[in-house]
Amino acid sequence: MTGRIFTADHHVYDLPPLLSWNVRHTGTVPCDSWSVTAVYQPEMLTVLRMAAGFAAIENGMTQLRGIVDEYTVELGSRGMTVPLSGRGYAARLLDNESRPVTYEQVTLRELIRCHAEPYGISCGAAADLRSTVPYTAGAGISQWKVISEFCRTYGGFLPRFAKTGELLATPEQDSGKRIILDSGSPVLNCRIREDHYGVL
Repeated sequence: MTGRIFTADHHVYDLPPLLSWNVRHTGTVPCDSWSVTAVYQPEMLTVLRMAAGFAAIENGMTQLRGIVDEYTVELGSRGMTVPLSGRGYAARLLDNESRPVTYEQVTLRELIRCHAEPYGISCGAAADLRSTVPYTAGAGISQWKVISEFCRTYGGFLPRFAKTGELLATPEQDSGKRIILDSGSPVLNCRIREDHYGVL
């Protein structure tokens, strides 16, 4: 696994070899999260101060694109290390509130243009949805809720984020791929998690 930092002034820096990493995919809420630990090198300090984005890359494939929430420089028995952590791109929409606005008739594409793209979110796919009655984004709700509630109300699905950080605002299609875990599988830990937050 390679950790790559994107700075606020648009520079790219590959972290030294990682000592540990943890990438958690959720797709929606709570958003993806990540944490890595690398060996500290003196030239990293200016990069870390400007760290804004992160990518976890394995075998040339992006496993997660996200934002940097925090870093620490630590001195311990293993020498100087840098633990970094953050969340996926959904955090950009979860952390920002919408201004109150009512649309007479609005499309999903228009909502994405107004409520996602200003936060650096690109849309990989969007369903062709249109409201038939006025749609209101109330004061203080997150940009994520504006888009997700529209998709749920007019399309019957929830949007999600791809590993690459793109918003996918279409119903999820079954790929047909099946994975069977049995006593011969090299799996050390397996967990099923269901989130009921916000369910009445």
